[in-house]
Formats: sequence, structure tokens, C-alpha cells
Amino acid sequence: MINIIYKATFVLLIFKLLMTMYQRKFNENGGYKRLVSLYQSLYLGVIYIGMSSVIARGYNLNLVYLVLIVGVLVGILLRGKLFPYTTKCETCHGRLKLSQILFLDDKNCQKCKK
Repeated sequence: MINIIYKATFVLLIFKLLMTMYQRKFNENGGYKRLVSLYQSLYLGVIYIGMSSVIARGYNLNLVYLVLIVGVLVGILLRGKLFPYTTKCETCHGRLKLSQILFLDDKNCQKCKK
């Protein structure tokens, strides 16, 4: 079970780094979300390094769960900074497109921008 969590964390970290590189396409309109994506990658990297340290040093593998719990608690405490995504337009409360949710800083839909 721990190996599955360890590998899933690595895959999630790589996916997040690739997504951050893809966000360069939206650089003029999505600078803040790109920075947040880098923070999320750093956050996942710290969790992955903590898990790697426990496994490499041969400590009790239950400490991996402790690293995950501490990581989740830090994520909950910093959720305003780590997860600034909104799914609804601020003006008309309509649904935003996925690309706008993930990549663009503007919280208004295409109709409300005009």
C-alpha cells in the first residue's frame, strides 16, 4: 500500500510539473495561477522527499502515513494560497471552461469580459 502511495505521489508531481510547463502558453493572462502551480509542485515535492527519506533510511513505514497526514494538514491550512480556483463567473455565476479555471487569472466568463 505504501509503495502505491509513494508511486502515485511521484506521478502526481510529474503531472503537476508538466502542467506548469504547459501554462507558459497562458503567461500574460495566467501569471498568478502559474505561480500557484509552482507552489503546488513544491508542496508535492516536499511530501515526496519526506516519504523518500522515511523509506531510504529504513524507518518504520508507518511514518509515511505521518508524512502524508502532516502534508494534508498543511494543505488544508494553506488552501487559500494553494487552491485559488473558482468554477463560476463572479458576475453572472455561469460555469467557466476548464482551461479558464486552471490557467487564466480572470474570474469572469467570455460574455462578461466584453
